Amino acid sequence: MKKLLKTVIVTGLLCTVAMSGCKKADKFDPSSNAINIKSDNTIEEAAIGSFSESYYNESELTTYVNDSVASYNDANGKDKIKVSSVKVKDNSAKIMMKYQSYEDYQTYNNEVLFVGTVSDALKEGYDFNVNFISTETNENVAKDDIISHVDSKVVVVNESSDYLIDLPTAIVYYSDNTALNGKKEAKLTKDSLTYIIYK
Repeated sequence: MKKLLKTVIVTGLLCTVAMSGCKKADKFDPSSNAINIKSDNTIEEAAIGSFSESYYNESELTTYVNDSVASYNDANGKDKIKVSSVKVKDNSAKIMMKYQSYEDYQTYNNEVLFVGTVSDALKEGYDFNVNFISTETNENVAKDDIISHVDSKVVVVNESSDYLIDLPTAIVYYSDNTALNGKKEAKLTKDSLTYIIYK
């Protein structure tokens, strides 16, 4: 979705990104940019920004988003990405998307996103060379301790700062460019590679 938003910004559909709020209860319905990693490793995304109807209306924005996703699916496979909703209210646009896999998110948005085990992440070339913090002790944890948990689940992401990452289970360790926002949610604090290990 971020790739689409960059294009939209250039063409005048959306501009400054809103960055506040979180999800409501168990339903993924955030009021800020967010990624939701589901238990089956499918991905949900909310992309939110200011919207000027002097350029386009909601119907035209919806058509633009649907056409972009249709082009991706035509090239990569049916229903790889789905548009859940496109809404405009009070000069703000909210686009909700579903991705069949992290690979689809990564390819479509041209952004780093990995979801899998620590072992698989290492095989993909992620080096885990960051400072880690334990959620239990709030103390630093050595890289060797982290990568020894080869079967643990990890999200590796490089998105804009203040992006929210929602997870299906509790966070165990996280890189220090991240701020916890509850047991299952983290906020990115820097535009750099972020690691989140969860149960």
